[in-house]
Amino acid sequence: MKGQRHFRGFAFALIGAGCLSAGCSDTHATARPDFSSCDRVAILCSALTRDKEEVFIPLYMDAFPNQHLVDGRDVQAIVGDEAMTQGQTPDEQTRSKLLRSLGVKAIVYPSDTGRQFAIKVIDTKTGEILAAVVISGHEVWSGDNLGYKDLVEKAIGALKDKAGST
Repeated sequence: MKGQRHFRGFAFALIGAGCLSAGCSDTHATARPDFSSCDRVAILCSALTRDKEEVFIPLYMDAFPNQHLVDGRDVQAIVGDEAMTQGQTPDEQTRSKLLRSLGVKAIVYPSDTGRQFAIKVIDTKTGEILAAVVISGHEVWSGDNLGYKDLVEKAIGALKDKAGST
């Protein structure tokens, strides 16, 4: 349990990490060994525009072909419209319902703040962070070095590398 708390604290620090000086780029990724056993996932893209969502989902699914994406309409029926649009993390009861009803083992949350791009993967059973990646810095928010697709590929690649090394 102590190790789980340590990982959770590290992952929250990772998600909040930022690069403060202009011109730098920083990528942080972490993944627990049980991340690779998540065979059914739901992707909640409420923090992304529709165009960005259409880029993210195929790239993520290509990188993790052993994960089956559960239909978003089924997830929305359980999570609810308001939670989906506001980007709220499902509570324990909702996560449990996703697991029981749809077999969702993990929820993937991509987000783009303009200064950071992050992916967080939450275990539906425990609520623990299974994997996380954050890219921050000049390349992300200036837009002059990386296109959005390149940025997403970089984030997913870092997550995949970390998942493969656990």
